Amino acid sequence: LVPQEHIPEDRKMIFLGNSKNTQGSSSGLHDNYEPSGMENPKELLSALEMIICFLKRTSGGDGEMLITDYIEKWMKLTVLKVNTSYKLLTRSGLQIKHTVALYELVEEHVADVVVNCIHPKYQAKINNIIEQEIKDFIYFKDDELKKRNDINWKIPAEAFATALKRFILRHLTGGESIVDIAPLSAYLVDEESLECWPENVSKKIIESKFPNSLLASHTFAAYTFIKNEFE
Repeated sequence: LVPQEHIPEDRKMIFLGNSKNTQGSSSGLHDNYEPSGMENPKELLSALEMIICFLKRTSGGDGEMLITDYIEKWMKLTVLKVNTSYKLLTRSGLQIKHTVALYELVEEHVADVVVNCIHPKYQAKINNIIEQEIKDFIYFKDDELKKRNDINWKIPAEAFATALKRFILRHLTGGESIVDIAPLSAYLVDEESLECWPENVSKKIIESKFPNSLLASHTFAAYTFIKNEFE
């Protein structure tokens, strides 16, 4: 895949519109959005999935190429021009090097909507022991953690919340194939599952400190617990 870069903040707003908390769009912890610039975010997400698939199957091309130009280049992708969000791609001037970042931005928005709609078997409650395991795995305040010199063996709470939301959207909304009594680590710690995590999170910490008692059935409760701790 073409080397990827982050999206400039001003261009993000073309897709997010007037959010009540711009920072929340990347933290994974804020669910309150006013209508965004995306008329149909799920449709845009599907379109970006198709583009990423093409990028992986082909040589990828020039990272500086506009996403809209890449769509024009491939006949099978030109169907995306009828997508209601195509005009946003045109306005944004985003390039191939921004494709993955845009996918994650849209995915975050979609996840905010569907996170509360997953099957009840993934909404089992967590007890005090599991809550403490989560607290031992994450930190909420940078400054406080640095004072205790613990920053090298915990991960940001926002990162765990983001991973949980991505897992929900990618694996728990398309059916009930995920075994609810399976350890959540099987889906969020194994090497092939680490794509749910933000790129700047230490894989070593994830592998060594992930809460052992968390099951797939606790996914929603774990996310809600982190969100409530922030509030």
